[in-house]
Amino acid sequence: MIRSDPETFAPNKPALVLATAFGFALGLLPFLLLIDEWRWLPLVAAAAAVGGFVGIRKIESRSTFQPTLGEWALGLWSSVGQAAAISLTGFIAYALFYWIASGSVLIVGADLIGNPSVWGKRASAALVIVTFFSVPAEVAKALAAKLYPTVPGTRTPFLALLANPAKLWLVAALAIGVVLVSVFLLEPGGTAFAAVLTVVLFYTSLPLSEIGKEKQLGAADRGAEESVRKLLEAAGYKAITSPTTGDPEVDPLLKEVDFLCYGGERVLAVVVKRGATGAKSSDWSLASPLLSAANILQERLAKDGGLGLGVRPFLVLIGGAIGDSLRTFGEREGVSLVHLPSDSVVHEVLGDSDPDALAERAAQLLGVPRIRDDSNRASASV
Repeated sequence: MIRSDPETFAPNKPALVLATAFGFALGLLPFLLLIDEWRWLPLVAAAAAVGGFVGIRKIESRSTFQPTLGEWALGLWSSVGQAAAISLTGFIAYALFYWIASGSVLIVGADLIGNPSVWGKRASAALVIVTFFSVPAEVAKALAAKLYPTVPGTRTPFLALLANPAKLWLVAALAIGVVLVSVFLLEPGGTAFAAVLTVVLFYTSLPLSEIGKEKQLGAADRGAEESVRKLLEAAGYKAITSPTTGDPEVDPLLKEVDFLCYGGERVLAVVVKRGATGAKSSDWSLASPLLSAANILQERLAKDGGLGLGVRPFLVLIGGAIGDSLRTFGEREGVSLVHLPSDSVVHEVLGDSDPDALAERAAQLLGVPRIRDDSNRASASV
């Protein structure tokens, strides 16, 4: 059932604070083992909790979805990422100052320099402490924004990852296996074990903490957008550019849509984007704003009595490649993805002088049904 006034959920602030405290306690554990100060762990967790609370105390959300247990689990592990990065920095600083102190001993003698490991511990601990204080607040704020998006209808960036659980379980099994082998082969709590634990935490959690930060690819030029619109019109659809509803809370979200196309009982919310150049593929972040806009438009149509019209998010990517996260997101959330290798493919189809052949080829290229009658139901109010 479509809700005209969707329920919104406030962030679970206690859980977010606890997640931040857990992330920093686990992420910094290897460094505390290195400097033999694991007793500081409760203090680290408490300080992170205070920083996390400061970061989210004023945060609000209009999220229309409660995070699932799986999304919470990935979010919890992502909170380890920044702390693991700090821990790795501490290891590097320890090695650097230890080597400097060791070299100085050879030059001026041990009586003046003392134990190199003490220099390594003190200098690296000072660097970690200075780096630590400003980070928990930002981590908690970022985690809240991911689990409770401010735009209604938007899902968490972890959702697409949950569509491929086999990959997640494989990474988890490998990480646990490495840690267990290290427990048997190395001295638990020793420097080598702490180094292995740091690397495992860093490489399994930091990528999760960076999810959702990818910069969106730029919009296609107006010429490409117009070409795609002409293809849909040739296939029998009626296009409406710059769609508006007159609702000040809805229309800003519809700016994510390049144009709407009506055909029979279908409404396509169309966005045309240029694909990434080089080896990088286009990710799920391209489709998320479009999905939110389509959901809002669907709710508006339901509120106005247009229950017969279904709004379909329709993303056209020109050039580049569709990444796995974008493909998975599209399949899971019902976003139609169309990949056109280049502008020349579009121009070649539009150059067909036979209207009937043009309609068939346009529909086939975009993967949409051809509209053969006057059943378009476009409305000037949308």
